[in-house]
Amino acid sequence: MAEYCIRILGAASQELERLDKSIGHRIVQRINWLAANLDAIRLEALTGDLVGLYKLRVTTASFTRCSGMKRS
Repeated sequence: MAEYCIRILGAASQELERLDKSIGHRIVQRINWLAANLDAIRLEALTGDLVGLYKLRVTTASFTRCSGMKRS
C-alpha cells in the first residue's frame, strides 16, 4: 500500500478556518482517512491539461469541495 501526503493549500486552508471548528475538524479527518485508504477508492481520472490528476469529492451536509489529486 502506497503512502500519500496531503497538503491543504492557501485558499482551502482559509476556507477551512472560516468553518465551524467541528465541521472543519471532520473535513480534515475525512481527508486524512481518504489519504490512508486511497488505494481502495475509485477515483475519476481528469483529461486535457489535467491528465495525471484525479477528481476527488469531499462532502458534508453544508460543504462541498472538489479538487484535483495527483496519484504518484
